[in-house]
Amino acid sequence: MEDFMKDRILTFDAAAPRYTSYPPATAFHAGFTAEDYECWLSAIPADEPVSLYVHIPFCRQLCYYCGCHTTIARKDERIFAYINDLLKELSLVAGKMSGTMNLRHLHFGGGSPTILKPSVFAKVMQAVRENFNILPIAEIAIEADPRQMDEARISCFARCGINRISLGVQDIDQKVMGAVNRAQPFHLSWKAAELCRLYGIRNINLDLMYGLPGQTVQSIRHTVETVLTLKPSRIAFFGYAHVPWMKKHMDMLGGLDLPDSSLRYDLYEAGSSILKDEGYLPVGIDHFVRPSDNMAKALGNRTL
Repeated sequence: MEDFMKDRILTFDAAAPRYTSYPPATAFHAGFTAEDYECWLSAIPADEPVSLYVHIPFCRQLCYYCGCHTTIARKDERIFAYINDLLKELSLVAGKMSGTMNLRHLHFGGGSPTILKPSVFAKVMQAVRENFNILPIAEIAIEADPRQMDEARISCFARCGINRISLGVQDIDQKVMGAVNRAQPFHLSWKAAELCRLYGIRNINLDLMYGLPGQTVQSIRHTVETVLTLKPSRIAFFGYAHVPWMKKHMDMLGGLDLPDSSLRYDLYEAGSSILKDEGYLPVGIDHFVRPSDNMAKALGNRTL
């Protein structure tokens, strides 16, 4: 049965946008005008809870696998200028809506949102609170680079109401991480998770990737088994998308031994089997959650 499933999947192997990205990037084009955007915003009912995504498009160094919209900022001047514009945009967007909207979900992504100094992040959160009504049950999440997760930042996140952290672990094999230009010893992720819990942030997500150069079935098993010691609430187990025609820096991986489709399947099966054996429930294609997690409950009652 397993061989049959693998053969069927490889038969239909094709590049496509991630199903979690909706609308996909191809939906945003010159035909979608500012007037369209304003119309969409104003059409949201005032009594309907909303979700807000805040993008911080900066990193200190470039990871060669990265498909996100980001740029390298070795100094903070560009970041400060962007934040000033972001604060203005928060006010503009809120002003186009039909009233002060109730915020049910708030997510900070990037880039590396944890590049922000604690005082700057607190300023952004204050602006969100001034323009939206954050519900008491709101989930407030941030994507985190473990290398930036010092105690000052984590304590700031806790004070600002962050209640979910997604740690970008990716892999723990240092040869793999070296190949993608992300030197990141596992103890940094362990320390970050411990500090988050110390400051009351209990919901810990981990991001892992398969399809990176140098990964083997044995190494991916070791990675998954090791990161489970952090007892995460959720794990995102993404496949690396090699699109150098869109992200030129991915050419840096072109000469390396990238896993082919058959090995990618084996890597995913190896990792996902361990997660399921440990009690994590698969949600969609590449997400795994504990049965006690809100996402698992939403899946069960069909409100996901």
